[in-house]
Amino acid sequence: MNALVIRFSSLGDVVLSTSLVDALLESDPSTRVTVATKAQYAPVWEHHSERVDVLPLETGMRLPAYLQQLRRGRFHVILDLHRSLRSRILLPLLKAKRVGRVRPRWITRQMMVRLKRGLERPLDRLASYYEAATDAGLVLHRLPTRIGLSGDERSRCDSIRSNGVPAIGFGWGARWDTKAVPVPLWIGLLQRLSGPSTVRALIFGLETDRRQIESAINALASDPSVTCEVHYGLPLREVAVRVAACGAFVSSDSGLAHMAMALNVPTAVLFGPTHPALGFGPPSGHSQAFHAGTYCSPCHVHGRAPCFRDRRYCFDEIDINAVAGFLRSHMTDDPMQASA
Repeated sequence: MNALVIRFSSLGDVVLSTSLVDALLESDPSTRVTVATKAQYAPVWEHHSERVDVLPLETGMRLPAYLQQLRRGRFHVILDLHRSLRSRILLPLLKAKRVGRVRPRWITRQMMVRLKRGLERPLDRLASYYEAATDAGLVLHRLPTRIGLSGDERSRCDSIRSNGVPAIGFGWGARWDTKAVPVPLWIGLLQRLSGPSTVRALIFGLETDRRQIESAINALASDPSVTCEVHYGLPLREVAVRVAACGAFVSSDSGLAHMAMALNVPTAVLFGPTHPALGFGPPSGHSQAFHAGTYCSPCHVHGRAPCFRDRRYCFDEIDINAVAGFLRSHMTDDPMQASA
């Protein structure tokens, strides 16, 4: 079977799609999967499987040229996990016999956001991907998300965590400023993690985060038990290597959180303006969502709406001691051992 999986963006959704791709490969040893995604997310698929091909959509590439490349695949099955305008244009032109499309459940999500109804019945984004496969006539066994590492990458990962000091990864920013964890919360969390043993914080940020990160490090300068290593704008594969070296990871509801979980690293996901019930809660048992339960959250499906209150209570009221306790319980230099 020759299958096409379409998920152009963003990082978290692309990482989630690794589960479905692995399920397709497991269902039939003759299956070959082509992944259609934006070029910036193509590195997610490096070293994943010899039976996975990636067709990157380059920036500025015209749709007819991309369609011409896709047509060479002669796909039996197409799974549209994006359901964007672009994918809706492509699907009928590819003429596959079996097609499955993700169900966006937009009305349900809007009910959660605007009326706060249905939050007690969480959606599952990954489950919706498998529903698309069912609609295409496929019966698949659900698998965890996974990012493959090469032998060289695993060696570098082992080298990073071989100094004996447990590392905790911090996914600093987010796509939308309102979704990013406030600096005082990061400082408070690091202070609660400090103590008799040294805490090694691996901070992952963008150049736009530099001022905030430096202010947080300066606030912790007097505490010798906290050491911070900051990485700005690393290539995606290098981020994966360093995240995989962490004993635990903490992040906002972002692509980095999903990357950490796909690397089998126990992850604390801090939900502020978004909510785990919207479908992006941690799918793995050794990771955990933290949400303050404020009446105004969720205020937007993707967390980009400006906050209308005097401060972001959705973050300020998160139980930071519980987050620190979760991370402390996984403070080990062997993430595989932590997740056992």
